[in-house]
Amino acid sequence: MKRWQTLLIGLAMSAFFLFLALRRANPAAMLEAFRTARYGFAALTFGLIVLTVLLRGLRWSVLTQRCLSTMDGFWLFNIGFLVNNVLPARLGEFVRAVLAGRRQGMHFTSALSSIVVERLFDMVSVVVLIGLVLIALPLPEWATTAGAAMGAIALAGIAVLAYTVRHPDGALKAGVRLLMLLPRVTQEGALSCNPSRWGWEGSLTCARLGWGWVFPSSRGCFLASLLGC
Repeated sequence: MKRWQTLLIGLAMSAFFLFLALRRANPAAMLEAFRTARYGFAALTFGLIVLTVLLRGLRWSVLTQRCLSTMDGFWLFNIGFLVNNVLPARLGEFVRAVLAGRRQGMHFTSALSSIVVERLFDMVSVVVLIGLVLIALPLPEWATTAGAAMGAIALAGIAVLAYTVRHPDGALKAGVRLLMLLPRVTQEGALSCNPSRWGWEGSLTCARLGWGWVFPSSRGCFLASLLGC
């Protein structure tokens, strides 16, 4: 498909979804909102969002041993967010795994496994932030329960990662067996997900930086990002 055809399809899809989003909107109220908006805060928020996605792209690049560049990760994350906002079940994660698998030196299974690891890092970072909030602010019981559940899941994930680091061969064999349960996954592709090749420290640092920017500047927006909103 030619570039101009791709552009036209993108513009047509954008126009269609804008129509669906705005068909019941009140034009007068929209104009008033634009007139009274504080564009300085909007620009700051936009800049923080771009910086956060760039950090995510850098983290994904570290996880894939630079098979993906930071900018590859940046654009693929944006595609994933777009699909998550349109389709259910977080299908955007699978879409960006498929697209990443088409890059030179990458495979679908290695991209998908790196996405699982990065989501675990996200969960660990969010649990730490929730713990700080629970200490500083009184929250409803449901929020406390949800935070405790996420903490338990994160601790289980950390235990799995610790086992992987200490026993890479056993973890690799178990991971290959699990990945080969997926359709169209070969043993060669599954083995390309060797966890001993991932940069855990750099990835966790990027996760901390990303969530550290979002949480204080956008208040509750880190939850919306976690849910793919």
